[in-house]
Amino acid sequence: MPSLSYCAIENTASALESTVGRIEEKGARYLKSVNQYEREAYPRLLELCKRFVELHEEYQDVIESWSNNDPVYEDEDDDDDDDEYENDDWRSW
Repeated sequence: MPSLSYCAIENTASALESTVGRIEEKGARYLKSVNQYEREAYPRLLELCKRFVELHEEYQDVIESWSNNDPVYEDEDDDDDDDEYENDDWRSW
């Protein structure tokens, strides 16, 4: 499910928090109960989380500037279409 660019981080954090909560609460029982699509997505999610941590480290100076209330800059290349992330068959990722 695509997320609008202006709230993608917030929405993704909420979805990941929910998933982590289920695993913490139910553990192996939850993981054994997920369907095949979820099982196939799990390694991809893990790799994306690792990449997210790498990007956090790479752009840490920018992220730290958020606490200084630095101005928000609009991305000039962002036409808000998010075309590069669209894929009719998201399971092929």
